[in-house]
Amino acid sequence: MAKLSIAMATYNGETYLREQLDSFTNQSRPPDELVVCDDQSSDRTFEILNDFRDRTPFEMQIVRNEERLGIARNFEQAIRLCRGDIIFLSDQDDVWMKDKLSEHEQVYRNDHNIGLVFNNALITDSELRPIGLTTFQSFGIGSRQLSDLETERAFVVLARSPRISGCTLSFHSKFRDLILPVPDHFLHDEWLALTISMLARIRAIPVPLNNYRQHASQMLGAGLPKKRLDRWVPTRQKVLEHMAQQHTESLAYFEKLSRSGISLAYPYFRELLQGYIGHLRRRSTFSRSLVVRLPLVFVELILGNYGRYNDSVKNALSYDLRPSYFKS
Repeated sequence: MAKLSIAMATYNGETYLREQLDSFTNQSRPPDELVVCDDQSSDRTFEILNDFRDRTPFEMQIVRNEERLGIARNFEQAIRLCRGDIIFLSDQDDVWMKDKLSEHEQVYRNDHNIGLVFNNALITDSELRPIGLTTFQSFGIGSRQLSDLETERAFVVLARSPRISGCTLSFHSKFRDLILPVPDHFLHDEWLALTISMLARIRAIPVPLNNYRQHASQMLGAGLPKKRLDRWVPTRQKVLEHMAQQHTESLAYFEKLSRSGISLAYPYFRELLQGYIGHLRRRSTFSRSLVVRLPLVFVELILGNYGRYNDSVKNALSYDLRPSYFKS
């Protein structure tokens, strides 16, 4: 039987932390290990974690960082400390359904070629009341995307837009040394999903297995990827430059893997990423003047780049044509 680890990152999470921890003990298939890295919380988070360790039935390790690492580096540290075969990522403010671990484990047991599994989740308010939306809906995962995510085209889907939230995924630990460290321009869940899509097959569980709580103090919510990027890079130009830099980093990484002889799932990654980087960089330099930028938009449209590198031609064109997006 595979050993299941949970990697959790905490920071000032006293309000909702107990409910999430209790959902671990309520699992029909309990975890074998919980690793928590706390990023210098100033509230009662560390006290809550220690109290839980005293009464938990499974092994638990708590690390308190000597200096603030930030969310991506904190998760990276927790992942490195896990000793299980399958590693689950956990936020500090959600609540897991009782069959989450068992459902994921069954997917890996049924197909040894699976490298990453992610599930749907119910988006809720701060009191865990469903708001009528799931993460699949929020991240634009429809039937076509689900189908592609289970093929070599998973990389194409994830290169266009990050769609897999960390709190819904698990991955096989044999890929840990290949996916870490996380590059500076990526969030940890974006990078894990993108890289593993090139190293192994992915499986989605359409059934919601998380209550994904939304509240005012969380670092990242269940908004669309654009919202997540805007937290880091506020202007349109910087958003596009940020995305281009991400793909520049991922291109260099996958070329390095290819040179090392590792078999990659999507053999046309160079052409895809090089084209995407060029498309993003050209769009990032579009003039505020509609008269000046309209011919450039038309060229990208005629060349098919809007359709090739974006989920929605309509949305991408709107982003490049509407004057409001060019305001600082």
